Amino acid sequence: MESARETTDAHLLWSNHPAKEWAECYPIGNGRLGAMIPGSPEMERIGLNHDLLWREYWTYKSRDAAENLAEIRALCAKGKWDEASELMLQRVHLTGEGLYVNSYVPACDLGIRMFHRGDGEIESYRRSLDMEKGIAEIVYQAGGIEYRRTYFCDWKTGVVVVRLSSDRAGSLCGEVSLSRLLDPECVVTGQSKLGEVRLTGKFEEGKRFAAAVRVLQRGGRLTNGNREYRQPEGGRTFQEEREGDRVRLPGRGDDGDLGGKGSRVHLLASIPRTKWFLSSRSPRITSRMIR
Repeated sequence: MESARETTDAHLLWSNHPAKEWAECYPIGNGRLGAMIPGSPEMERIGLNHDLLWREYWTYKSRDAAENLAEIRALCAKGKWDEASELMLQRVHLTGEGLYVNSYVPACDLGIRMFHRGDGEIESYRRSLDMEKGIAEIVYQAGGIEYRRTYFCDWKTGVVVVRLSSDRAGSLCGEVSLSRLLDPECVVTGQSKLGEVRLTGKFEEGKRFAAAVRVLQRGGRLTNGNREYRQPEGGRTFQEEREGDRVRLPGRGDDGDLGGKGSRVHLLASIPRTKWFLSSRSPRITSRMIR
């Protein structure tokens, strides 16, 4: 990685600028749920994926080939080549059959758009990845305020956690969204309500998936942005292709009770297989984990 610098800590990667391409993003995950972190201060696009999200173009009838390999080998060992060949042709795909595998596909993007005070010029930027702890982080200054964003993926709860904080109360202002690049083979829908965004997708062969993000904040004010997903109509620019549902973070001047001199907001994103993530219990479970 060109932007990485050597440090005294062999487990730590760091850079003084955001990722310029996907391959430079810092990965986090829990073995099932994963995220790619570009580390952009103003417009972050975190790529979310799940190990079970594979397309289903090709379907093959199972012939239980593995269960018959021992018998085929035994026949070969006895010199019964014709019988072994006949059994193999019955149980194993012929050359030209079963060559294709279904493709692995990304789920969606978690967008974090920040509105900084003043001129908002980014200074003292640093992003890092602790490979022992599985924690990525960016730190920077804008308008005289220090902002910090911490990312990790929890194994037990199955969520990607993003903690946004600053050293000045009422300074976290922005939008959170879920979106997906335009794909003619996938229909995407979604909704948002106060503090929560959901996205669902369905590929043309019937494969379905879903993602959700919740916002936990102390003090400030949350509002809704787009309540319904806006499907792009065709060839547009890279940014315009990814417009999704969104929730606005606490705005400027909404200091509230932040428990100190700074501001902080937590984002919990997941690609759930069950409904527990969307239940009323999940914020309490995860808020204990990230305090």
